[in-house]
Formats: sequence, structure tokens, C-alpha cells
Amino acid sequence: MVDKFKQADKILVFIETGVGILAFSAIVLFSLANLLIRNFLQSEWSINLADWIGTTLPHMIIIVGLLGASIGVSRNEVIRIDFLRQYYPEKLARFLNPLLYLATSVILGIFIYTAWKTSEFDDTNWIVTVYIPLFVTFTLKCIIHIFIPIPIPDQAHVDSAQKR
Repeated sequence: MVDKFKQADKILVFIETGVGILAFSAIVLFSLANLLIRNFLQSEWSINLADWIGTTLPHMIIIVGLLGASIGVSRNEVIRIDFLRQYYPEKLARFLNPLLYLATSVILGIFIYTAWKTSEFDDTNWIVTVYIPLFVTFTLKCIIHIFIPIPIPDQAHVDSAQKR
């Protein structure tokens, strides 16, 4: 069962990495295009295109951030408050990690529900077309990691972290 969850996680990471690379490449290209359009073209369509690019770029940056956070969950490299984690026993850590992923899944589920209820359903709405699918994927990733045991750092790792 755990192997199937790990396999699903690997597939999701592969897809997220590809989408992240595409989104980051688009950010670079759109930023360059925006710079060129605003400085060298002065027609009505170019001004409209530059405005569209200007409103699209922040959404793309959020997309890359969400994808990075989701990939971080798979690699167990998420930002967390670790100073207490080194002091509680391994058995408690093995219980708390799935509990934290469950809590994250519930919070993301609330985000999804709220976004779904408050959004308008048209093809130009970023919340429906991009953010909800990303949050659903992130939630699935957290649910998968409830069932995948996370390696707990050994005491040597904890001791080296304390020396820093």
C-alpha cells in the first residue's frame, strides 16, 4: 500500500516539476516581453498585451511558489518549526508528522471550499482554472504523506543542528 502512495507521489512530483519549469520559463519570457513591449511599441494592442502580462505575472509567481511547496512536501523539505522536534521522542514524532499533514489537508480543504463557493465560473478566472486544481493537488499530496512514513533524523543530525 505504501509503495502505491510513493509511486503516486513520484508521478505528482514529475508533473509538478514539469509545470513548474514551464511556469518559471513563462515568467522569464513574459517579463522580457513586457519590458520590450512597454519600451518599444506604442500601439493599442501592445498596451493591452502589456497590461495583460502585468496582471498575469503575479499569478504565475504564486503558481511557482505553490508547486515548490508541494514538491517540498514530497522531499520532506518543508519549512517548519524544528526547534521543538529535536526534543521529543521518535515515537511521538512518528505520530505527530501524519497529524500535521492531516491538519494541513483540512486547512487546504477549507481553502478549496471557500475558493469554490466565492468564485465565478468563467474561463478567465484564475481561482477556478489554476488555483483550485493546484490546491487540490497539494491536498492530495498531504493526504498521501499521511500514509508514507517520514524518516526521522538520527541523533547525529540533531547534535549537528544544535551546534549551529
